Amino acid sequence: MLRNLIFPIARTKFQVINIRNKQKKVPKIDKKLQAATESLAARGFLRPNKPWDPPANIDEMILKICSENGLNSKSEFNSLEVKFVVLKSCYEETGHSVPNSL
Repeated sequence: MLRNLIFPIARTKFQVINIRNKQKKVPKIDKKLQAATESLAARGFLRPNKPWDPPANIDEMILKICSENGLNSKSEFNSLEVKFVVLKSCYEETGHSVPNSL
């Protein structure tokens, strides 16, 4: 009883707040995607390029392909279709392709 007389004043000044520790929700990553990401991070963004030693007459071959498609040495590609046809012809003649990023 004495305790009830002494502590009520102190108890009214304190508030107890329960705080639950919430865990952050981390999205699940597909294992294949995670493996691909780690692989790319390890080796960088380098695509494998096969070695190529151009033939001695490569300039003549390119000029011939361009002239067949209505281009000369100083002209530019007017459309993507013409560029595609020229690059496809170059691949068929030389066996070496040009990647899209170049």
